[in-house]
Amino acid sequence: MIDLKLLQTFCSTDDMRLELQSPLTINGYTYATDGRIIIKVPAIDGVPETTKEIIIARICAEFSGVKNTGRFLPVPPPDGNCLTCLGLKKIACVFCDCCGWKIDLATDIPCLDCEGSGKGYNDKQVPFEDHELNPIYLRKLYTLPNCKIASNLDSNNPVSIMFDGGQGLLMPMLKSRNVD
Repeated sequence: MIDLKLLQTFCSTDDMRLELQSPLTINGYTYATDGRIIIKVPAIDGVPETTKEIIIARICAEFSGVKNTGRFLPVPPPDGNCLTCLGLKKIACVFCDCCGWKIDLATDIPCLDCEGSGKGYNDKQVPFEDHELNPIYLRKLYTLPNCKIASNLDSNNPVSIMFDGGQGLLMPMLKSRNVD
């Protein structure tokens, strides 16, 4: 079962997207999004119903018209050390008096990218079927129960997500190009 704490990890932390910083309920479903990923679960008690029509229209539009192959595959597990903390599980506080990157594991804060696990993906873009996905979002999806991803027919459209208790969409990254 998905709880409010887990759902909150999919919300925006961007100060310019205040309306996306908390989950919201629309027509019997609770949603969490940061604009790049959206998670949909049955309504959670205590999450207010939104009346903002623009948000409702955008969210409903995202879930309509996505055509996937119908083939859902498990989220690939992290395959190495986190690229941010290099597996140390912590990063230096950027508010210290020195350059900001003095490593002191006794006082440093948990790495935000890997949530202090030290585990991550070895690439900045993780290939998945015809898409390239952001490892930050794959790490979050990996926390959802029995989460699976479907390859969509159009690699520029959102990737469908299915997990025990809900569903979602994730925007793929632009494919990296080799420049000669």
